[in-house]
Amino acid sequence: MAKGSQEQSDTPKKGRGNLIFKIVLIAALAVGGYYGGLTVFRMRNTHTFTGLTMYQDDGLLIYKYKPPGDTGPQTEDWVLVSLGSEVEVYDADGTLCSLHDVYPKSSSKAVVEVTIDPDGTVGKIRVEPSGFCVEGEVEQKESDQITIDKNSYTLQEGVRFPGKEGDVVRIYGLDDVIMFAELIEKAGFLQVSSNVEGARIFVDGSFKGKAPLTVAAAPGLREVSAKADEHKMTKMTVQVEPEEETQVFIEMPRVVGTLEVTSNPSKAQIYLDEDLIGVTPLKIQVAPGNYEVVAESDGYYPKRVAVRVREDGTESIHFDLVKEKTGSFPTLGTLPGITPPGETTAPKDTSTVKVKILGFNSSDRTLNRVDSLGNLRNFQIPADIPLQGASGGASWANLLPGEEIELTLSSAGDVMRAVKVYSHVFSDKGTVVSKEDHAITLGEKWSTYQLTPDVLVERPGE
Repeated sequence: MAKGSQEQSDTPKKGRGNLIFKIVLIAALAVGGYYGGLTVFRMRNTHTFTGLTMYQDDGLLIYKYKPPGDTGPQTEDWVLVSLGSEVEVYDADGTLCSLHDVYPKSSSKAVVEVTIDPDGTVGKIRVEPSGFCVEGEVEQKESDQITIDKNSYTLQEGVRFPGKEGDVVRIYGLDDVIMFAELIEKAGFLQVSSNVEGARIFVDGSFKGKAPLTVAAAPGLREVSAKADEHKMTKMTVQVEPEEETQVFIEMPRVVGTLEVTSNPSKAQIYLDEDLIGVTPLKIQVAPGNYEVVAESDGYYPKRVAVRVREDGTESIHFDLVKEKTGSFPTLGTLPGITPPGETTAPKDTSTVKVKILGFNSSDRTLNRVDSLGNLRNFQIPADIPLQGASGGASWANLLPGEEIELTLSSAGDVMRAVKVYSHVFSDKGTVVSKEDHAITLGEKWSTYQLTPDVLVERPGE
């Protein structure tokens, strides 16, 4: 009897337990369904996009934003969206941060990924890693291509660009595409001229053209420099004012060295690369480089040296000229106008010409030379005309290209006399006072000679 009563009392307890379990299960399913449905609802009604934003105390201004479902025309550039009560903010690395970290002050702009919740408020902000904000001078503008600080950007379709070359702008965008641009300061203008017409002009290191020119430049301190051949590069700093023109004149000094030439006797004519530049004593400024200097004086053999003039340096040359040997003309026959033997002056009705030799054809005795205009000219040398030398030993057979001959010509242009006045073959002796590269300077005369690469140098007694 007691056992049956116990079983009857346990039955209601089990029923109540099953009922509670069912109630809890139903409640859990209901809650899960609610939140699951809410999540699906939020996912379906949440809008995420990347755009340019500007912080305001009463919300977030989003550039060119159109809420989902809004099919009307875009009437406002900036659309205000309220911030959610628990908006989440992340930096470019995905680290949770504050609104102040992204927008340091009111009206600060940033390219971010924005999530708009179903209630139409901003629920999440994440700084876009590939977004940019750049401020600088517009260096070039061509169609939709903009160059700022030597970097090129592309205008997004429909974006208005307010700047011209030289203006200072601030641009925002994604990757290298400009989403928004604003003018910070209008350009000024530099009107640049120089004492060297055609000098190449640079502003802050960027080539702008050749002087004289007018060029737009960003306001502020600008470095203007000029470059030209045979002149020193010159720089100057100029203050550029917005929308004003600043006059700039750049004085460019020549790049020069100094050449000092003396001679014994004095008043010798000095030629620099075949151009007469004066008489000794002479001091002249020339462009740096390698030159051939020749000294000539009546009654003396000419002398030449090679010299290198360095920038801001001084090169000194002294010529000790040797007197020409005097004597009679050789017997040239009984042609009219020929001076008899024993005379020391040129015959009447004759002329002399100094020529640089290209070559001599011994078979037909043709002497080849180039005149001052660069034209090839020939002289026919009579068989009875010998080649004389300043120190003897000259011969037509040993004549070398580049050597010089002084010819005496009749009024008809016939060669009557030939004297070699410059030979490739020479001798000199003295103390070596300097040697640089393939140039050597000897003795008290300071005579400078060029050495061939395979020259054999012998010392007395070796």
